[in-house]
Amino acid sequence: MLTVILVSLAVCTDAFAAACACGVQGVKIRLMPAFIISLTGAVFLGAAFFMSGAIGRMIPGSLCGSIAAALLILTGMKSLSDACSYPDDCKCTSLTLSESFVTAAALSADSLGVGAGAGLDMSSHDKAAACIICLLLGLVSIFLGQTAGRIFSKRLSRYHAALMSSSVLFVLAVIKCV
Repeated sequence: MLTVILVSLAVCTDAFAAACACGVQGVKIRLMPAFIISLTGAVFLGAAFFMSGAIGRMIPGSLCGSIAAALLILTGMKSLSDACSYPDDCKCTSLTLSESFVTAAALSADSLGVGAGAGLDMSSHDKAAACIICLLLGLVSIFLGQTAGRIFSKRLSRYHAALMSSSVLFVLAVIKCV
């Protein structure tokens, strides 16, 4: 059971960091986008678990991490360019459903690698439990990350908040590459 919890936590940590980056910028992640992000992570993890043998032979885990890193870097660059083009009083403060799908894809790509590796020696019961725990922990980590980001952003301008949030996404991308 410890493996199940650790795998779920590993998959959800990046959702916490991304939500923190959104919170720093003052971008709200409402329940539906949070659910989409969390569900996508759980579905990617579940798919990787149940196809772990085939995925492990076809797609190296490092490739999944590299794809996730590239998507996070692009998201960070977009975030920074948006901050430079919007005035400080811009009311663009909510993650849309389409943005939540892009965020979910970026955060979930590494779930394939984690699931392919961990799924090789887990029972079906443990795999199902990990997916459910991943879904719940994903929601909790998104809301906790967003709250932490808001706390950090109290005294930051929109530009500095975007710079900090982009930095978090870039660091997350570098971690995925390593």
